[in-house]
Amino acid sequence: MDYCPLCEGKELFNILTRERVLIHQNLLYSSEVEALNADVGELRMELCSTCGFIFNSKFKPELISYGADYDNRQTCSQEFRSYFEALAKKVLSHVSSENTQLVEIGCGNGEFLELLIEGIKGECRGYGFDPSYKGNEELLVGKIQILKQYYDESASKISADLVCCRHVIEHVPDPIGLLQSTHQALQDSPQARVFFETPCVEWILRNKVIWDFFYEHCSLFTKSSLAFAFEKTGFCVDSVDHVFGEQYLWLEARKQPCVLSSFEVADLEEIAHEYREAERREWDLWRETLGSHSKKGRVAVWGAGAKGATFASLLDPHREQISCIIDINPNKQGGWLGGSAHPVISPATAPSYGIEYVLVMNPLYISEIEQIMSNEGMKADIVESL
Repeated sequence: MDYCPLCEGKELFNILTRERVLIHQNLLYSSEVEALNADVGELRMELCSTCGFIFNSKFKPELISYGADYDNRQTCSQEFRSYFEALAKKVLSHVSSENTQLVEIGCGNGEFLELLIEGIKGECRGYGFDPSYKGNEELLVGKIQILKQYYDESASKISADLVCCRHVIEHVPDPIGLLQSTHQALQDSPQARVFFETPCVEWILRNKVIWDFFYEHCSLFTKSSLAFAFEKTGFCVDSVDHVFGEQYLWLEARKQPCVLSSFEVADLEEIAHEYREAERREWDLWRETLGSHSKKGRVAVWGAGAKGATFASLLDPHREQISCIIDINPNKQGGWLGGSAHPVISPATAPSYGIEYVLVMNPLYISEIEQIMSNEGMKADIVESL
């Protein structure tokens, strides 16, 4: 694609190119052979100099498959669980009447929607939309109905007071199409409030988080580009805030049109240039760090999610320096990481591996990880990523 999917601008700046990257970062494999043969694709992240949107111009949606083994759940972590519950309370603060109807786009296993419905006093209904949902189609004794489909114009028969969409839009190559469908589906809900959450690409660039660019995230936003996308499709944006240690963006909007915001691109272009210049040095620094620690003792990466999978597959594709991946999600334990085939183990198993160094990809979890390691008798040193 040689133009911006958001504003159709043609002045593009290439931030990074990676020729062979994992297609699925949260897909674990049941055997070493399957993991070594995991599908790969091309990553070419472009910055639109007109609106500040960043996207993978080589993304092929037909390669994506969120099947039964795909698991991006984060609430096994108490640190994330606390944030998750606080976010639900934030949404619920906008519930002002009974007979509320809530919709969640990309509801996953329905966990967030359940929190919302349980937090409403009085009559309420919840509808979750997710074509890859697995499980009962009714939850909370029929208060929640899960529809195994995309949320589009066909959902207009379901009026909504609140619409939530968390960590979906970054997976969509045509975000304008998603938002147009959402706006159209709300045609009979003129007072609906809309809440979206997505990673903040400016945080990634500023902090040079080289493992936060991966195939599944084909559409990345700044505050201004996210606001522009919503306003272009007929929403009135009330606010866009940084949340979760500034790593995510949280947008609140209403289904009423307003004047388009002005773009703020100049600073982003400078940050993007700095990132591009620094990326090779960052990889070299981490190769040196990993090599140095692996010579002194066995090394593990904490977390078999997108960050850990990207780091391990790019820095240690032949399993020469990282012994294993530690993850607290029981569904991931016993699996194999795509591409590199690192084994995924539980914290309880880690002491038997003789791990002496643990690389942590996200500093927000360090205190929790230290506590888990202490509980399991792990004596390893933590190596921070930022």
